[in-house]
Amino acid sequence: MFDFLKNKTINRSRYRTDSESVILSCFFNPQNSPYRIVAFQKFYNSIKHLNYRIVECIIGNGISQLPDDPNIIKIYSDSVLWHKEALLNKLVRELPEKFKYVFWLDADVKFTNLNWMVDSANVLRNQDCNILQPFEYCVHLEKDKKEPDFDLEKVRNKNPSLLAKENKVWKSFCSNAKRFSLTKKENEFYHNTNYDNHGHVGFAWGAKREILETVPLYDKALIGGADHIIAHAAAGHIPHECITKSFKDDIQEVEKWMREFFSVCQAKIGYVKGDLYHTWHGDISKREYLKRIQDFTKDSKSIEEKDSNGLYVAKDVEYIKKYFENRETSVEDIEDMFFMYDTLDFFHDMGYYFSDYLREEFIYDTPQVENEDHIIGVEPPAAESPVEYDNHIIGVGSSESDSYPDNEFEPNSIRDSSTFESNDNLDHITGVGSSESELYPDNEPDYTDNGNFS
Repeated sequence: MFDFLKNKTINRSRYRTDSESVILSCFFNPQNSPYRIVAFQKFYNSIKHLNYRIVECIIGNGISQLPDDPNIIKIYSDSVLWHKEALLNKLVRELPEKFKYVFWLDADVKFTNLNWMVDSANVLRNQDCNILQPFEYCVHLEKDKKEPDFDLEKVRNKNPSLLAKENKVWKSFCSNAKRFSLTKKENEFYHNTNYDNHGHVGFAWGAKREILETVPLYDKALIGGADHIIAHAAAGHIPHECITKSFKDDIQEVEKWMREFFSVCQAKIGYVKGDLYHTWHGDISKREYLKRIQDFTKDSKSIEEKDSNGLYVAKDVEYIKKYFENRETSVEDIEDMFFMYDTLDFFHDMGYYFSDYLREEFIYDTPQVENEDHIIGVEPPAAESPVEYDNHIIGVGSSESDSYPDNEFEPNSIRDSSTFESNDNLDHITGVGSSESELYPDNEPDYTDNGNFS
């Protein structure tokens, strides 16, 4: 009942909550890409009123690039490897018992369906479904775009290969699996090795918690590709050419895990309506999905040591370092990004700690005056006139409130990270009038492989 009331009031213009569901996500930015930070900030602003756990993986003596938040943990590693699934498994192990449905999302996505969490939880709760993708279509947005520059409704029925090539749009793997299942053509789907036809396997997944506790996610895809393994394993596609040609140097270990995962999923796959937008943080052409996996799997096979956090440890990771250097938009591109923002919004989006470094190195010199209430060296904006809304006053702060108009899920002014509170009940929302509420005006928000690790 409490979820229903929240979703009808304070959540009506943002993602709706389900108290038994939790979002897990990872952030990994070894090249200090400013685009990854901006993508994360947009993602974070859209989900921080929900139940969530985020882990930031920091390499060596690197600095944290994310806000101070009890629900964001920092883990350090000396190995530049694809730690995503190992980190997600750690988060699952440490979840409070109350969470029954787990959604692991890339930290650069937005859903057009504000009800995606509620719809997905209901599918897992009430239908014969163990695992799903919470979207039907996904779009790789162009650089600096918040939504497609074409009418998605007019292109949905295109040939899948043309849709991918011309619009960077794919159906989700799970929506295709469901469609082929309903038409009794599972065998045709099984033997489809064209990625554009069988659908996108990344971005966002959800499952019953017991699935992930019984068989944790495959964590040995140390240069990526685990989403592809997970998708075909859930559907019972074992063996499958997509996987054998990618992971041929360690295929026995991969297929062993796939059989275990299928034993709990049993091809009980689902999806929910709605589109997903992936925020640009680098060219797709530089990702080399197949080549990177084929090149590195032989090396990853020999990596066995793990640290205290369950992350793999490798001495020679030169190949993967060069891969990230080639694919990521580097910090030198920061000056181009500056013109996308007014000064204050720019420093907010770029992160709380990292913005000081960027400002000193690439924008301009400012005196460093310590002030915990706003970003160092940047004057806070003048107070705006209060706006009445549903008996709340927006824009008037107090010692217990910090509210912002709903502007594409992003605050209009810099928010002190100390206002992000947490307790055992993660569905509490902080921000307006008390420690348990956050209100936004009812303006329609913008909705904008693998953002955090893809």
